[in-house]
Amino acid sequence: MARRNTLLDDLYAIAVCLPWWINILIAIVLYMLFHSFAIIELDTAVHQGEIARASMDSIYKFMSAGLQYILPLPFILGAIFSLFKGRK
Repeated sequence: MARRNTLLDDLYAIAVCLPWWINILIAIVLYMLFHSFAIIELDTAVHQGEIARASMDSIYKFMSAGLQYILPLPFILGAIFSLFKGRK
C-alpha cells in the first residue's frame, strides 16, 4: 500500500529547498498570524440570531490555537536541516 503524503510532509519538502532564514521568517509570520486569531476574545452573551457567527468564531479560535504551533513546525525543521546542509 502506497504511503500518502500529508500537508505537513509537503510543507517540509518545500522548506528543505528554501534557505534557513526564509524558513525562520515564514515560521514567525505563520505563528503571528494564527496567534492573532487565537487570542481574540469571544462574545459571551450573544443574541439568538448570532449563534451561528459565535459558534464559527469559536471554531476559528480553537483551530488557530493549535495551528499556531503545528504549521510553523515543518519550516523550523526545514531551517535546521538547511542550516546543517549548507555547512557541509
